[in-house]
Amino acid sequence: MSRVRVVVAAALMCGCTSPNPAFNDRQSAVDDESGDGPGDGDGDPSTGDGDPTTDTGDGDGDGDGDTTTTGDGDGDDTGSACQPELTDCDGLCVDLVSDPDNCGACGDTCGADQICMATDCVDVKYVFVTSTRSNGLLGGIAGATFICAEAAESANLPGEYAPWLSTADNYPDKYYSQVGPYVRTDLVVVAQSWADLVDGSIQAPIDRDESGAPMQPAPAEDCQLPYAVWTGTSNGGVYVEPNCTEWVNNGSQQEKHGVVGDAKGMSGWSAAQQCAQHCSAQLPIYCFQQ
Repeated sequence: MSRVRVVVAAALMCGCTSPNPAFNDRQSAVDDESGDGPGDGDGDPSTGDGDPTTDTGDGDGDGDGDTTTTGDGDGDDTGSACQPELTDCDGLCVDLVSDPDNCGACGDTCGADQICMATDCVDVKYVFVTSTRSNGLLGGIAGATFICAEAAESANLPGEYAPWLSTADNYPDKYYSQVGPYVRTDLVVVAQSWADLVDGSIQAPIDRDESGAPMQPAPAEDCQLPYAVWTGTSNGGVYVEPNCTEWVNNGSQQEKHGVVGDAKGMSGWSAAQQCAQHCSAQLPIYCFQQ
């Protein structure tokens, strides 16, 4: 009887240590799903097959399925976050076409009196509306030129300046240098070139004075314009009348009116609907660097 018990016990012990095919099949399925099967060769049973002699299927940890790249594991790395027309310069998205601090290339900076146009730094011509006011007795073109020079000097602006005023014999299309681009004293572009300036409209209103400050109201009551400027000039840069007797009349003579522009306008900036204001009004003038 004792011999029978020993045989049965031995048989049970053998059964416990024999491989179970069903268990092995289930474990293979788990390995296939987790990557811990043959073929990933990372030497880590928790993430691979535990076989350091294999080098296929290991992956690089960036989640994109490409073993030649590395990343953060999210699989959606798309590179620069800048829009297609912009360039990443030290983490900032910039426009190399117009950015004065990165003109044409990252770090290429334009000078103080330059802007970036089409990837090139170009010298600007300043334009402003005077902070001082006068009636139509400006002393002609020569007197107005002196007013522009004094204003520019007070603001330390470079170059020489001419008024945007016209008489029958002298007008901007005739005596201006006609070289742009034209910018306000806050570096906002008014016109890219002379042709752009006189094509009927400008890109930004000329409503900054010589120091860059916003223009204060200068009403032309006859025209119902709160920000009026003496011009006697069309948008195309030629003479239009009346002009306060060629800018030597304060309203006491026969020709008592002068054409004005709208400093807040872009289409009526020089001739606001051909409106003429009485020459006694106190208004500023435009000045353009030559």
